[in-house]
Amino acid sequence: MSVLQQFVDNAIESNKFQWAWDNYKSVVLGLQREFGCKSLMEVGGGRSPLIDEKEYGSLNIKYTVNDISDSELALAPEWSQKACFDISSPPPQSDSSFDLIFSKMVFEHVPDAKSAYQAVYNLLAPNGICLSFFPTLYCLPFVANYLSPEKLSMKFQRKLDPRSNPKFPAYYNWCRSTSSLHYRLKAVGFREVIISAFYGHNYYRSISLVHNIAQQWTEIVRAKDLRPLSSFAYAFMQK
Repeated sequence: MSVLQQFVDNAIESNKFQWAWDNYKSVVLGLQREFGCKSLMEVGGGRSPLIDEKEYGSLNIKYTVNDISDSELALAPEWSQKACFDISSPPPQSDSSFDLIFSKMVFEHVPDAKSAYQAVYNLLAPNGICLSFFPTLYCLPFVANYLSPEKLSMKFQRKLDPRSNPKFPAYYNWCRSTSSLHYRLKAVGFREVIISAFYGHNYYRSISLVHNIAQQWTEIVRAKDLRPLSSFAYAFMQK
């Protein structure tokens, strides 16, 4: 068993969606410790990077916050290094020695996932690790979002979850937890790919009857680990 597989087996304690959200940061920091990562990049970190100033100082790392938006990066902490570029097409002079690259709810907004993951591969140092956390098809709310016109899906999201963040176009390209994603990432060049699927969501919590039915359905697919019906995934990759 590889070191990465051992780490994933020990780190992932549940396939419930809430666990994935609550423990994402600890998984990232666990990867940093386990593999001795000194150069980190957060894709799409913008104004709210995952690692705070106290952690940054104690970890003794180089921490780069990436975003496609200059205005978002302008709001990022001053102590972080900033890199403004589209992850699908980083500039030629981009650093290519990151030990750990990670992202949260970013890759569903990337129209060309193959180019983006190829860029991640190129940006990683030898043996470097990537962790991508994203929603998956064919979870019903994400299918509806994918199929709906942007203005309509924006209203739908606000109706289901008034507290949700601003909505950006979502393409769900390669956003799966099935073996198809595994094969695609291996074809990019990653020598190891491990995908952890998570089940459930709270998008119907404002509609109690629908929410209760959805919760019962989730328990069925979660118990059987029916990957095509997962809601979220962690994709671990090693160069």
